[in-house]
Amino acid sequence: MSGPCSGPPLSHLQQGKPHPTIDPRCKGCGKCRKNCPMEAITGAAKQVHVIDPEKCINCGACVTNCPFGAIAASK
Repeated sequence: MSGPCSGPPLSHLQQGKPHPTIDPRCKGCGKCRKNCPMEAITGAAKQVHVIDPEKCINCGACVTNCPFGAIAASK
């Protein structure tokens, strides 16, 4: 796969599935935000972050880069 995403494509857009979600295990480290090619993730340090569904392209970069397993691809 080429492009800015480091994970496999989740292909949620083609399947009509929602974007990944961030759960309370998020520690606000910012790794997901820093690796999101669309700047779709916001949040303050040490606070649970949020994914903007209008910006998210479902590339999987956030899922792959979260060290806490707090971001789940929707099934």
